[in-house]
Amino acid sequence: MKLPKYAKAFADKLKLVFHKADVDGDIADAVVEVLNDLVASGRAKRISSQGKGYRDRFRIPLHDSQTNRYNEFDLLVALNPTRPDRTDWRMTWEYIPSRLDKEGRKRLRNLAGELLGTAAQRLLGNACIQEVHTSLDFPVHISEVAMEVEDKQSAAAWGKTFGNQGVLETMYIASPRSDHHVCAYDKRAQFLAAFASRPDVTLKMVKDKVDQGIKRLRIEDRQRASHNPVPLHRLGDLRQPFAGLHIYSYAEAEFELESTLHKVTLELAKDRGLQAALKLLSKTERETMRRALARCRVDWWNSSTYAEAVTAVVKATGLFPEEAFDPLSRQTSYAEQLYLERKERNQTKSRQAHEELRSHLDDEDDEDD
Repeated sequence: MKLPKYAKAFADKLKLVFHKADVDGDIADAVVEVLNDLVASGRAKRISSQGKGYRDRFRIPLHDSQTNRYNEFDLLVALNPTRPDRTDWRMTWEYIPSRLDKEGRKRLRNLAGELLGTAAQRLLGNACIQEVHTSLDFPVHISEVAMEVEDKQSAAAWGKTFGNQGVLETMYIASPRSDHHVCAYDKRAQFLAAFASRPDVTLKMVKDKVDQGIKRLRIEDRQRASHNPVPLHRLGDLRQPFAGLHIYSYAEAEFELESTLHKVTLELAKDRGLQAALKLLSKTERETMRRALARCRVDWWNSSTYAEAVTAVVKATGLFPEEAFDPLSRQTSYAEQLYLERKERNQTKSRQAHEELRSHLDDEDDEDD
């Protein structure tokens, strides 16, 4: 697998949804018919729909069909929701853009035309983004840096133990179940594990790879627009990726931090992540340590560099018509109208929930009186 260039943003996951107004009964039936033909010819596989929310689910390889394997290079297509009264979305597509080379991207474009027919450009132009992982790689090992995000409170980390030595592999800042979190992990370790699992790979081949000693830290900003998927011309409405993410050098912090408490907190951060370690300090000590850490920021990180990264990485997939990203030409489109209607509906629900909570609290205050 060819790895992305260092420090260049790319999409490591993309989930598209198509509105029921675009994918009506006839179009949905036609897409299912094409997919069934692909299954019959061995070019696709029908997969389980149990507990998935859609009646028809398919996996379509985007790599060379001669390999006859289904894996991370595939496109997952789901159609016909089991509860159409509960969703506006008639069809979903999900795949990993970063795993596709030039030929893979070409296959995907051809497949889109095959599935959607003459309506392909219109449907892709009206597609909305429900989930996107904006990712970056740096030539750094995860154990060399501490990370935190300003507006996130929770954090988690996990790794492996060899003898008495722990090896950190992954950090999560905020809950992975939330609609937004940041994940950082040792991509090199993941790459080596995948390489070692291949049947044609020997132990010596793995050792040779390990001895090359190439570092690769992957940082991912993972966003889900669960309540209101975003049209392509509205990607700026998503959270700015990596906003508030600070990265510090452990090596510099070990010299900068003076108190025993802060040094112990730093050691804990190496095992549990900085965000989790800081929570154990008092507010005063936490802010004191943060001021010291601010002098240890790595010089290769500036979150503002990637402010427009979501739009850039989605465009780079080459799947969508260019005009779909133009806010001016799309401001009178049906996709924009539907988006604004969903937005207003969600805001109304949020206001009602807030008013109900406030009313409940007021009733409790009255009872106390």
